[in-house]
Amino acid sequence: MIKLLKIEYMKVKNYSTFWAILIMYACLVPITYLGISQLGVSLLPDKNALLSFPTIWHYFTWTASWWNVLLGVLIVILVCNEYAFKTQRQNVIDGLSKREMILGKFLFIIALAAAVALYAFVVACITGLIFDGAENFTRKLEYVPIYGLQTVGYFAFAFLLATLVKRPALSIILYIVIIAIDLFL
Repeated sequence: MIKLLKIEYMKVKNYSTFWAILIMYACLVPITYLGISQLGVSLLPDKNALLSFPTIWHYFTWTASWWNVLLGVLIVILVCNEYAFKTQRQNVIDGLSKREMILGKFLFIIALAAAVALYAFVVACITGLIFDGAENFTRKLEYVPIYGLQTVGYFAFAFLLATLVKRPALSIILYIVIIAIDLFL
C-alpha cells in the first residue's frame, strides 16, 4: 500500500496545478470562514459564537466543505491526466495490475481527504484557541471526522466520473453541475 501511495505521490510532486489548487484551498477556507464570521448573517450565530468552541467545529467544516468542489476538480484533472498521458498503461507495463492501479489512486484520494480533514481540524483549532480558549475544545468534535468522510465521498465521486468520461473538460463540467444540483435540491 505504501508503494502505491509513493507511486501516486511521484506523479503529483512536480505537478504545479496540484500544488496551486491545494494552496488555493488552504487560503480560501480560512478566508471564507473569517469573512462569514464578520458578516453577521441572521441565519448564523453571532461572531463570538462562530469563532469559539464548540460552534466552530460545525461551521468551519461546513464552510470547508464548500471548497471540496475545488479539490474534486483536482481529482478529475489527475485521473483524466492518467488517460491523456497514458500513465495507466505504463503502470501496467511496469508490472502493476489494474486493480493495484485503481487501489493506488483510491488510497491517494483517502490520504488527500485525511490531509484536508486534518488541515480543517488544525485551522479550526487554532482559530478557536485564539478567540475562545480550550474549555469546550472536545465538544462536538465529531464534525471533523464527518467532514473527512464527506470529503472522501466527494473525491470518490470525482474519481468515478473522471474514470467513466475520461475527458477533463466534460468531466469537470459534469462534476460541478451534479454537485450544484445536489447542493440545491
